[in-house]
Amino acid sequence: MIKFNKFTNNWKVVLFSIMGAATFWLFRALNKSHSALISYPIEFVFNVDSTVVMNPLPTTIKIDVSSGGWNLFRRTLIFSIDPIQSRTG
Repeated sequence: MIKFNKFTNNWKVVLFSIMGAATFWLFRALNKSHSALISYPIEFVFNVDSTVVMNPLPTTIKIDVSSGGWNLFRRTLIFSIDPIQSRTG
């Protein structure tokens, strides 16, 4: 049988090892190339008097992006993204 007294004394070492392994795994995963489907805000700018909108316009578009993991990670942390403006007319 395994004695738990042996493991309870070394809980700091076990916790440090798990955190180190998770950090190492995260860094290795972010160095690889990844693909992600990102929602990006869009804003339609048009003359309301001369344009008739038949269906509600989307507020976001989905973009399939392929890049390095660090670039995608950095882009997903930005919370205030300026929307793409689509001008018509």
